[in-house]
Amino acid sequence: MVTGECSSGTIRTTFAAVPHRGTVFAAKATLVAAVMCVLTLLSCSNAYVVGDAMLPEGRYAQGDPLPALFGIAASFAVAAVLGLAAPSYATPQARSPR
Repeated sequence: MVTGECSSGTIRTTFAAVPHRGTVFAAKATLVAAVMCVLTLLSCSNAYVVGDAMLPEGRYAQGDPLPALFGIAASFAVAAVLGLAAPSYATPQARSPR
């Protein structure tokens, strides 16, 4: 998302509209983290339900799945935010002196 804007040059329009770079990147990071958290919660919940249906009844102790679901969602959100920041510094435009 951010790297696409940097490589195509549309990030200039974004910074012209909102000149505070920190605000722009914070908004993008918040959006990416929220979307990733929701998608992870949905996919992990579905995986838990499917796995529960496939396992024989009473043979495996399951425990409470909520701490694991929220932990996985939080870790995916953090990884997405870190991935959002890392490629923006790796683009040729970001490395070249101006």
